[in-house]
Amino acid sequence: MYNSDGYQETLSKVKVIDFMELTTGWISIRQIRQEMRVVTKEGAAKLRTYLSRMCTTENGEHPFLERNDKQDGLYRRLELDRKPVDLTRKEATYWDLKWPFGLEDVVRIPTKGIIILAGEKDAGKTAFLSNFVALNMNKHVIDYWTSEIIGDDITERYYAIDPSLPDPLPFNAWERYANYADVIEPDHINVIDYLDTNSDYILVADEINKIFEKLDKGIAVIAMQKPLPSVTYIKGQKKVIQRDMAYGGTPTAKRACLYLSLSQGHIKIVFVKKRANPRIDPRNMQWTFNIDEKGANFLNIKQGALPEIDNQLI
Repeated sequence: MYNSDGYQETLSKVKVIDFMELTTGWISIRQIRQEMRVVTKEGAAKLRTYLSRMCTTENGEHPFLERNDKQDGLYRRLELDRKPVDLTRKEATYWDLKWPFGLEDVVRIPTKGIIILAGEKDAGKTAFLSNFVALNMNKHVIDYWTSEIIGDDITERYYAIDPSLPDPLPFNAWERYANYADVIEPDHINVIDYLDTNSDYILVADEINKIFEKLDKGIAVIAMQKPLPSVTYIKGQKKVIQRDMAYGGTPTAKRACLYLSLSQGHIKIVFVKKRANPRIDPRNMQWTFNIDEKGANFLNIKQGALPEIDNQLI
């Protein structure tokens, strides 16, 4: 079989499988033809036959491809890799961590976990993450992924937290702005300051899910922006609407084992999977605070109710 340039097409099922192994998501038969240099009608017919057969069960084996039912000529390689789960009886394991506000007294973080810190602009997200790193950097391997503070700003902030910290600081710091799942270490503590999807909030839950899938025994502590409070008047009464969730809404909590909401002068536990004490429910626990002039330390911490606000999970 020859194409119009006299090039012999040696199309085979093995070659089609090898090509499709390198693809992800939906791909059109036109694109497959172009990349595999199938230009004759005979070759195209043969390719379509191979693709069709790969969408069915052969010899009791699982299909290799899926055909798109809504659009003709689209195929997707089925991702059949699976990770076995060890069902041997054993005790659950948790990270030995210290947190700002003493959160370790009420929450536990399992191996492989996502922690979300949804904070208003300039409410103290970086201060929270920096204090978390300072409390744990002598005990665990920490990768601090920053798009907020760079270079000398990092060391200045940490030595403002505690001037006695070692020099150099015993954690890894990396400048990064997107696609964190590509680079995070599966067994480290990964601190992301912060996750920004450039206002494409539909994608944010997908990015969190990719980070979760990349983890093995590690965790990711992810800071995100949340909307500022809005003010409305109902029958002449002023109402301040405080949103608990980050931009992207409730899907941002899908993978979280701990979800924190940070606003000006107060922080709240929105959701937690594992309690440090089974008899104490940490949900909706709240603290008020001030931040020092350097933006490094939390002062005047008091546990109790937040100001009079309506909280909305949106």
